[in-house]
Amino acid sequence: MEKLKIFARTVEDEASRQILAMSESKAYQGCTIRIMPDCHAGAGCTVGTVIKVGECVVPNTVGVDIGAKQDIHALVHDLANQGLAVIIISDDLAEVVVNCSRVIVGKEEVIEQVI
Repeated sequence: MEKLKIFARTVEDEASRQILAMSESKAYQGCTIRIMPDCHAGAGCTVGTVIKVGECVVPNTVGVDIGAKQDIHALVHDLANQGLAVIIISDDLAEVVVNCSRVIVGKEEVIEQVI
């Protein structure tokens, strides 16, 4: 939690729950998490969340409320076309179908199936 910094003066209850769950998740251990002043609860995570995850891009944590997903998808495709492996973490089936050549389905931090 020492890598979590919240710049907001007040945070709504649902956003607080989302921030706590994300900051305690094994997926983000060791990551730097910043919560912007205008944060509020979102569908995938708190809107206004910025996470540094090494060299990874995590689409659900980058501007999903302002249409930035298209830019991120273009970046993902460019990186894949360069031969780089790209990991997308998403619960959006349409996003997975369009952007992924292989899918790993997990539940409670356990791999259930590889498609």
